[in-house]
Parts: sequence; structure tokens; C-alpha cells
Amino acid sequence: MSAHLKMTALLCAAPVLGQALLMALALRFGVDILDHSVLGVTVVWVACTCSLAFALVTFGGAFRHLVSDWLIWISLILHGALMIMFFAGLHAAAGVICIAEICDNDTSIAKSEGYLHAPLGVAVALPDQSACNFKHNAIGPDADVQDGCIALDTSLKTGLYFSAVTFSTVGYGDFQPIPRMRLLAALESVIGFLFFGLLAGAAIDTISRSKTASAAIPRDDARKVAKDMNQALVALRARLGDAEK
Repeated sequence: MSAHLKMTALLCAAPVLGQALLMALALRFGVDILDHSVLGVTVVWVACTCSLAFALVTFGGAFRHLVSDWLIWISLILHGALMIMFFAGLHAAAGVICIAEICDNDTSIAKSEGYLHAPLGVAVALPDQSACNFKHNAIGPDADVQDGCIALDTSLKTGLYFSAVTFSTVGYGDFQPIPRMRLLAALESVIGFLFFGLLAGAAIDTISRSKTASAAIPRDDARKVAKDMNQALVALRARLGDAEK
């Protein structure tokens, strides 16, 4: 395997495949990732660390110019999409609170439910039955019938939406994480802010290098200039030699 192929595999293919694996695990085993620990460390924090590390490896290749620009950009775009999907699987597994006027479903749960407040790494399950049985979508200070209840959405569609607005640090405010997921949502926003900042830096670096390359003397022209200069030096030496004689 050539050196170029090795660097491509190391900086592009391997990180993307690793991120894709994390996404698949989050979509399939999101509850287990949130509710289990290994050696005292919650699995979700290990997964988030690996996710960030995969992205930084590719960004390192971009800034050090170790791989072709188009390969790097494909990898970075895939990274962003896969990271959003990774967090979407976790948010869908835990559920997000709808505080908008209209929600997609009528799932309700009591605010005092222990599941909402259990720390990550403690095995708990979303309750099948809740003390709340209202049939409405909005919650707020003026809705007396909803006192003590929240609308919890556990659909992947909502998890993806919430993950996208959190990762991009937009935060419309129509959904918010449950208490046990607040630190994870904050971490996602920090990772998203860092990701887009590095993405902007990589774009500026790529544009700057392309302008420098276009302004540089083409290789063939540089060879011609060097050849002409060499001929001029030879002629000058010949004239100096004739003058000394």
C-alpha cells in the first residue's frame, strides 16, 4: 500500500467508519449507552470522547495537508452528519421535552418521575405508565391542567431535529433536554461550536492555498526562467573571460 493510500485510510476512512459505528450503536442501543457504566465511567462519555477524537484526527490531516482536499472535505461533511445522528439516537432514547404550542405526540409523564432526574450511568427505564393522562400537546405556566406533567417525545424524528439545532447552536427553544440529559446536550453544543469553527478555519486554509498556488509561477515556466538565467550567466562569464584576455 502506498503512503498516500495509508494516510487516506488513517485520516479519512478510519475516522468516518468509527463515527458511523458510534452512530449505529446510539440508534440501536441508545438506552444502554446512557444507562450503563464501565469501570465507573459512563459509556456515553466514552463514546462522545471517541466521536470528538475521530473528528479531530481528520481536521489534523486537513490543516497539515496530508490528504487531498476533496477527500478531507467529504470526510468532514460525513463527520458532521454522523455526529448529529449519533446524538440524535441518544436524545431519542432518553426523550426530549416539548414546550412548544404544538407537539407531535401526546406522550405525557409526571415531572416527579425518577427517570427524568436519574444520572447518566444509572440503569433506569422509561415508565410504561404515567400519572399524567392529559390529551393535549402544549405545556406552560397558564395551562393548569398540565401542572405536574410534561410532554415527552421519544421519536427519532424529534431527536434528530433537537440534535441538529443543538449541534448548530441555534436552539429555537421549542424543545429542551430532560434533566439527566442536560450536560450531554451542553457537550453537544460545545462540540458543534468547535466543529464549525474548525470547519471555517479549514475552508479559509483551503482557499488561501488555492490562491497561492494559482499565483505561483507554473513549473514549466519556472524551468524556462531558470534555463534562461543559466544561459545568461554562461554568456556573462564568457564575456568576462574575453575581457581579461
